[in-house]
Amino acid sequence: MITDLFSHKIHASSADWPEKLVTLVSIFSEFDGQPYNRAAIEARLQQISPRTGMGYERDESKFRDEISAYPSYLGIYRLEIQQGRWYFYLNETAKQLLLSEEPDVAAFMRLQLSLFQLPNGKGGVYSDPAGFHIQANARDSALALIRGGVQVAPLRVICKALIADAELRRVDLAQAAITVDELAALVNHRPIYTAVSPLQTVVTDALQRVRSGSINVPAIFENRFHILDHLELFTRSSSGRVTTIALRRAVDALDKSDLTDKIRTIASLEVGFSSFAAVQGATDLANLIKSGEWGRYFDGLTTLDPEAVKILTKEWQPERVSVSQLPAAPPVLPSTPASQLELLLPPPAAPQEASRQGEASPRTYPFKQRSIGAPSGSSSARPSTAADPEVTRIKRQRRNLAHQLILKQLEDHLESLGAEPKETEHIDSFAKIPTNGPFLFEVKSGGENLLDQIRKAVSQLYEYKFRYQDEIAESDAITLCLVLPGRPDGIPWLEDYLCADRNIAVCWFEEDGRLGYFEKYQAQVQHLLAG
Repeated sequence: MITDLFSHKIHASSADWPEKLVTLVSIFSEFDGQPYNRAAIEARLQQISPRTGMGYERDESKFRDEISAYPSYLGIYRLEIQQGRWYFYLNETAKQLLLSEEPDVAAFMRLQLSLFQLPNGKGGVYSDPAGFHIQANARDSALALIRGGVQVAPLRVICKALIADAELRRVDLAQAAITVDELAALVNHRPIYTAVSPLQTVVTDALQRVRSGSINVPAIFENRFHILDHLELFTRSSSGRVTTIALRRAVDALDKSDLTDKIRTIASLEVGFSSFAAVQGATDLANLIKSGEWGRYFDGLTTLDPEAVKILTKEWQPERVSVSQLPAAPPVLPSTPASQLELLLPPPAAPQEASRQGEASPRTYPFKQRSIGAPSGSSSARPSTAADPEVTRIKRQRRNLAHQLILKQLEDHLESLGAEPKETEHIDSFAKIPTNGPFLFEVKSGGENLLDQIRKAVSQLYEYKFRYQDEIAESDAITLCLVLPGRPDGIPWLEDYLCADRNIAVCWFEEDGRLGYFEKYQAQVQHLLAG
């Protein structure tokens, strides 16, 4: 019996987990292409976590789950034998979607979970120079699944089940919903769990039989679906022991079309990892995982069809938004008694909340203390931020590890000057230096497109000064300040353009923690210098 679709080792239940994932991948990227050194990775994780608010206070196991489970269940990296030893390779999907200036965790998760299946390459233990074995519990679990003919892709079953519900109830896919009980029955139905891409007709027929009682719900299974919250596709609601998975509510017709396109695309995928079917025993299993074949497959950008990648990763159009926090459309399940159904339905929106869907996004957001590890726009954001596409972009930018670390340095520096730095959904940091007036900061993390980032920063600084002029009483006296990851020596005209022509102060932090600046324009940052 299949009791668990998603691992408890992926700690995805908190709203700020996407930020932690990006931080983790950023650290892993430092070891890309190098000989595998677990001790060095653990030391780096231990070093970085207190500064980014990752919240890891580990025992002797340290970062075991992050190092071992994440490649198996999310495909972040793989290990391959090169020149007689293990080498560490970050996968292409993680590089492209999680290491950018604006990391897109939802798109990464959609690609990777579309490929994730049971059994998989979990449980490998790697040691120098090329040692390898599989943990006993992982080995026995995988072999049991292989002997049972299991090759099921959980996310595809969920999407097919939602399509099946829409067909059976003759409703729009946007109104579809299934219970976790029904899902457990489906994945334990042999025609479904033995095909990585079962026919839609098979899933629809099975769901009808589950609801009629001819296919039983397993007595024991895990209700662990937090990871779905980070795909920006679904919403979950619970009442007692009944948990419902439904599509999130679309903002408008374009968003609805995009959402249903993604569901149908995932449901229609045919690609799968078939090599486990040839495994005869523990030795075969060890050799297969050791080969790195699973790791090479488990990389959405290189394995999935380009058209599928386009649909699952495409950015919101200007008129659309990212709405992972919006409520779901009310599910209607004919097999659920009316008394239970009332408990499953979300409460009706208050009149003022309902009218908000048609409003333009607000001009400003309230200032608040910055919280390391929970960037603006996460669970602390008020509901109206979900209707602001600019906030979505900024939230993604703040997931960038380099951005987090620079902000932390800036915050510490401002506090050392006696200031109280604050932020909004738009503004990276705003502070009033005692006796010296207000500063509005925009932080950019650098990279290959530094000039593009600087161009954005210039626009943002002037825009936010205008938009927040009522909240910033001294707006005429405010200093606009761009904080960079280092001295931008590669762009010779930048110094005079920003500091003289645009009257924007520019600074950065040196390796020793001191504030760096253009000496020619020291007067612009004078109030930021200590002592």
